[in-house]
Amino acid sequence: MKRLSGPTLAGFGALMMFALSSPALGQATGQASSATPGTAASAASASAPAPAIEQGLFARVNSRRVTQGEFHAAFGAYLRTKYYHGRVPDEDLLKAREVVTDHIVNSILLSEESTRRGIQPNREEVDRRVNAFEQQNARSPEWQRDRDRVLPQLRSELEEQVRVAQLETQIRDAVSMTPDEVRAFYLAKPELFTEPERLRVHAILLGVDPSSSVSVWNAAIAEAEAIVRRIRGGANFADIARMVSSDPSSAQGGDMGYVHMGMLPEAVQAALGSYKNGEVGEPVRVLEGVGIFRVDERTPATLRDYEQVKERAQQLAMREKRDRVWKDFVASLRKNADVVIAEGRPAAVKTPNQ
Repeated sequence: MKRLSGPTLAGFGALMMFALSSPALGQATGQASSATPGTAASAASASAPAPAIEQGLFARVNSRRVTQGEFHAAFGAYLRTKYYHGRVPDEDLLKAREVVTDHIVNSILLSEESTRRGIQPNREEVDRRVNAFEQQNARSPEWQRDRDRVLPQLRSELEEQVRVAQLETQIRDAVSMTPDEVRAFYLAKPELFTEPERLRVHAILLGVDPSSSVSVWNAAIAEAEAIVRRIRGGANFADIARMVSSDPSSAQGGDMGYVHMGMLPEAVQAALGSYKNGEVGEPVRVLEGVGIFRVDERTPATLRDYEQVKERAQQLAMREKRDRVWKDFVASLRKNADVVIAEGRPAAVKTPNQ
């Protein structure tokens, strides 16, 4: 069994709720609550369960049993959400099976742990989520039809989600950082605290509609080449920018001020990377037309002093540590749990448009 890599886990109930908001609301919720013998048998056959697990079950997580019907309802709902507009690629089915399986197993274990700790769901938060779900589905005929039957199940699922969320908050809030840990984080990840290289740039833009013909583009390039020759021959860059440039910087003689590398279009950035200060380069085609650029000054990338970024370093280091602690906590639950998963490939589930 592979563990879910992300630090945040959606509950098993959350996956089942995907089915509630799908076009097949009644079918999905019915499948989750009580798989018929025929459904269980066909699902078991399709998934070829290992002898270690009872016939008709998809998984056993400690004392909790997950039926094939429950798994396929969650699996189908997940696929309908992720691949709503098209057929599910065959190569994605097994990966999707792993994702849904991990969500189910982890959510059951987290729910058990929240119960063991005596965590009670915050009623106001549960009510808020119920109201939000009702508003989201207010115009759904399926929801109006099945609301009275589904609402108790929905509230129960949301209570479980809220309890697990409160458990996660408890685990994360218990994490602390020493000043030495924060400084070590800063030293280990200087790229997070380095101000990128800055360039003082002047520009002239000859505007061209992107949909223009080749001849229009070629004419703009020829005009730009002529302007470059004039500037290199002694013409004033700023004066020409004021006369012909369509860039907003034209009013300032083409002065764009300081820009960070990474803020400019890729083609422009590649060209500017090789310019010497004061050099006017060859014309560069960009989305809005043809550009002429001059680099006036370069400020190299600089690692900011620790005291300047200490607060940000504290926030980032704490976030990383909390994520790691939460991930390790979930992994410890998995390590100490009795988890048995049926083997085999899940049956394909059609998306709404198939």
